[in-house]
Order: sequence, then C-alpha cells, then structure tokens
Amino acid sequence: GFPDNKDRVVQNLSHMRIIKSLRMSCILMHNFGDEAARQPSRIVRGHIDLWWRGIPNLSLMLILAHLLVSDPLWQGIQLRILRVSRPGENADEVNAELEDIIDSARIDAEPKTIYSDDSFSDVMRRESADASAIFLGFSLPDSEEETFSMFEMMSKYLEGMPPTFLVFSSGEADLRV
Repeated sequence: GFPDNKDRVVQNLSHMRIIKSLRMSCILMHNFGDEAARQPSRIVRGHIDLWWRGIPNLSLMLILAHLLVSDPLWQGIQLRILRVSRPGENADEVNAELEDIIDSARIDAEPKTIYSDDSFSDVMRRESADASAIFLGFSLPDSEEETFSMFEMMSKYLEGMPPTFLVFSSGEADLRV
C-alpha cells in the first residue's frame, strides 16, 4: 500500500530499492478503502485510465489492467490510455505512438491524447475523476529528500481520486519487443 504517513516513506523506499535491485517490479495501491471489502461482488462499470507520461511502465500497466478486466466483476470495462501533450505537438506522431503500443499489446484499449498547458495533476483530476480505477507509473527517487517530495506530490495528485495502482516496472514486461 501507499504509505499513509511520513514515517513509513523511508521504509517503503528501502523496500522498493531492494525490489529494484532484484530486477522486480513494484505496485503500490492508493485509495483502496473499505468500500471494496463491503461490496466484494459488485459489478464494476465505467473505464480504467492508464496514464502514460513517457516512463517505461506502460507495458506492465497494460498487462495488469488487462488481467483486471479479465475478472468477471470487471468485464466490459473500457481501458483508456491517456497522454498529456502540449498544444502544438505533432498530433499524428503522438497518436501513432499510442496506437503502436496498443497494437503491440494486442489489448483492446482506447488511446486519448489531451492537449493542454495545464499541469499534469489538473488534467488527470479532470479526466479521471469518474474512472473505476487508475494506473499511474512512477520511477524511484534517488535521494531521501526526493522521496518525501514524490510521496507528498502523489498524495496531493490522488487525494479524493478513484482507486489507483502506482506502477514501477523493472522493464522485463515490455510488450513492444
């Protein structure tokens, strides 16, 4: 789980560095409250958003999301791969890259590029507020100071948002190979 207080941040980072040194991937869960435990047989509707920010976690996020929608309670959920680009970027190039990833994965997903000058957190909060779940990649910070900064930033990004999987991939699950 995502650390809920600062005392656990350093301990979690230590565990994640060990996981990375073993060439393994790591997934943190955020906003998974007791509601799911109270309604374990509730059929899920809507969409799952996978946010791609250029960090090499998309392949693992796609695999995990595909496994999730294979569960009978999640079947029929639309997977969306979202990417934020600045206005003026080459739309054909950006969309072709997303289409290439989806074709390589052979997973049914809808690509969506959002052209905006707004901050990533503002765009994500606007686009994914009604998602059933969110997948968001991250990379491990180098220092303890960067670690606290990252966890504070992620906490702000995800406050009040749907259940979120924070994914750090070892790179072993590349669908484009």
